[in-house]
Amino acid sequence: MPGFRIGRIVAGYAAFTHHLGLYPDSGSVIARLSAELAGWKTSKSGVLFTPAHPLPVPLVHRILDLRLAEIAAIGR
Repeated sequence: MPGFRIGRIVAGYAAFTHHLGLYPDSGSVIARLSAELAGWKTSKSGVLFTPAHPLPVPLVHRILDLRLAEIAAIGR
């Protein structure tokens, strides 16, 4: 799965037949945002969406900010 890395994996992404996925390399990020992700299908490790119902950019930023904070905490 392609993704983005800053030392550690920040997030991966994938395209499937019926949906797209954003996968921060941490289940706790998805769990912490469960209320904000209520409109989308989620798994333990990611959020699924379609081009017709995309993730809002501020929500993508929130997901990535939480993941980057996790990475920073691990590095301490």
